[in-house]
Amino acid sequence: MIRTPYFYRYNEVTTTIKSKTPSWELFNQWWEEFNSNVNLEDYSVYIGGKFIIDPSTTKDIDIILTGPIYDYENLYNIFKYGLDLSLNKYGIFVDLCWWDNIDFFKYPKRKDFIRYHNTIKMSGIEYLILSDICVYDINHTTFDENLEVPEYLAFNRVILPMDKQMNEKYNTPPIKLR
Repeated sequence: MIRTPYFYRYNEVTTTIKSKTPSWELFNQWWEEFNSNVNLEDYSVYIGGKFIIDPSTTKDIDIILTGPIYDYENLYNIFKYGLDLSLNKYGIFVDLCWWDNIDFFKYPKRKDFIRYHNTIKMSGIEYLILSDICVYDINHTTFDENLEVPEYLAFNRVILPMDKQMNEKYNTPPIKLR
C-alpha cells in the first residue's frame, strides 16, 4: 500500500510539498515572481496578518487585494497562480483574498463596534491529508444563494473586528505592496 505522507488541495491547486514556516526572504522571492507574472493594475495589494507581526509563529502569509473587480475570472486566476507558486515553488502558504476595503484595520477593537465587510476567495474544497488521514476538510462557498458570483469564487460578508483582532498584538496595519 502506498502511503500519502502529505497532500494538500485547494480548488485546482495541489501539492505534496509540506509548507515550511514562511520567512521574509521566501516571501520576497515569491512576491517578485508573482508581481511580475500577473496583471495587478486594477488592485491595491497589501500584506497583513500575523506574518508581519511575528513571522516565526505563523504558517501562512495573508495577501489582501482591494479595488474594483472588472473580471472575476482574472481574479480567480490571480488567486490560483499565487497559491500554486507559493506552495509548489517556494514551499510556503500564501493565502490570497479580495476585500472591499481595508478600513477595518482602523476600527476600535471592541465587541460593540462591529462592521460588515465583503470578501472573496477561491471557492471549492480545501483539504489536507497527513499520513493517509484527512486532518482538514472545508468547502469554501458563497453562503448567500441570491448572489450571482461565478462558482469558482466564494463571496461572503464577514463581521469585523474578529475576536482575535481584539487582542492588542493585532494592531499592526497591513503593509501596502503596490
